Amino acid sequence: MRPYVGWSGRTEVSGGRTVWEVTAKNHGSGPIVVFEPSYQIKLRSASGAIFETSWLEWEEVRSELRNRISDPDSFFLLLVRPIAYMTDSGLPLMRFSPDVLSVIEDVLVKFEFKDVSGDTYETVVHGMRGAREQHA
Repeated sequence: MRPYVGWSGRTEVSGGRTVWEVTAKNHGSGPIVVFEPSYQIKLRSASGAIFETSWLEWEEVRSELRNRISDPDSFFLLLVRPIAYMTDSGLPLMRFSPDVLSVIEDVLVKFEFKDVSGDTYETVVHGMRGAREQHA
């Protein structure tokens, strides 16, 4: 019954654009209940320095991304509602076009979830890991 939450990133074509898409999956034997996640963004300045936000709520991270990325179609970040169910079919968390790689170093999503026995777990998804290699 123990959940195993993992994630994968891959290059996809969506709406005629090449994007980096990240999906979280529960590879465990039963469904899990996901509580509202926290987000952290690692941003890159023009000089190359990395700025890390504190852990943010969804609306705060969306606002921060809108302030940093001029084209709103360059990214998608799923609003994960409290008490969402996750199975092995996956949950598409985020999608970014390659042009945002100059601004975003990483987007982290911290999940807290419970299995059917009521045990609580936590995992962190590093959304941009692998994206630079795919779009170099």
